[in-house]
Amino acid sequence: MFTKKAIDLIIELRSTDSIPHYNDGSIKATIDEIIALYEDLIKTITEHKEQKKEPYYLTHAITFHNSINRDKRCILAYLNERLNRIKEFRWSSGQSLLPDLLKEKLSQNEIQFFSDYDKILTEYNSKVGLDLTVDPQPPKELYIEVRVIKELGEVVLNSGCTVNLNLNTTHFLKRSDITTLVKNGSLEHIL
Repeated sequence: MFTKKAIDLIIELRSTDSIPHYNDGSIKATIDEIIALYEDLIKTITEHKEQKKEPYYLTHAITFHNSINRDKRCILAYLNERLNRIKEFRWSSGQSLLPDLLKEKLSQNEIQFFSDYDKILTEYNSKVGLDLTVDPQPPKELYIEVRVIKELGEVVLNSGCTVNLNLNTTHFLKRSDITTLVKNGSLEHIL
């Protein structure tokens, strides 16, 4: 059956929300199929020039052409979805480095993409002056009330201010200054 390997790539990707191992074998098999289909298409067209308007040869050529296009679309969809998941990982984790477990699942080009994407995002964040990966939704208020859960002592915040974060004390601080402390569990947001 034409396009079987290409469709299997999409099914494999849909079966999980995480990033599966890069399926180099299926990609290469699909590319080989595209080449074989292209050669058959050219052969059909060149051998039957005088009968090219007959329905049998016309249908034959259209079938090869559509199969080639489907294979290409499936490979592009597979690669695009993987890149989207890599970008989503960068935004949701806020990490600039790939964990070894994830790195094993990626191709060299995908690792390079993550590195380049991270560089662009980090550069943009520094130009804007805040880390956009910290809070993807715009805050409702700039300052929030927090309670200290873990003793931290005197801390210098991102804005340059110093604050003494002693256990069980509450503070009214700028959200952008303490978001990482809330995420790592040192502070809790009081609603």
